[in-house]
Amino acid sequence: MYTVVELGGHQLCIEPGYFYSTKFLVQKQLGETLCLKRALLHKGVEKIKLGVPFIEHANVQVTVLKHFKDKKISVFKMKSKKKYRNLLGYREKKTLIQCNQAT
Repeated sequence: MYTVVELGGHQLCIEPGYFYSTKFLVQKQLGETLCLKRALLHKGVEKIKLGVPFIEHANVQVTVLKHFKDKKISVFKMKSKKKYRNLLGYREKKTLIQCNQAT
């Protein structure tokens, strides 16, 4: 049993009891429970519900566990024959969530 939801501009395939890393959720506190309403697909034990574009009365509850920074991404820019070299680093902020219930 799983549900496909839209969260932060991305689609996640969510199952109850599992942990997921998403884009940084601004203004969400640790331990806060969120109700996601933008469910695109729900596969139950026997049948599949498909939303056009979203499923009405969908209820996916997730809990915010922690905010963290992802691995560092190095960006190297260089222009040949011009002695131009630039090395930048970037760490994206992410949020760890746990799915409690998906109906």
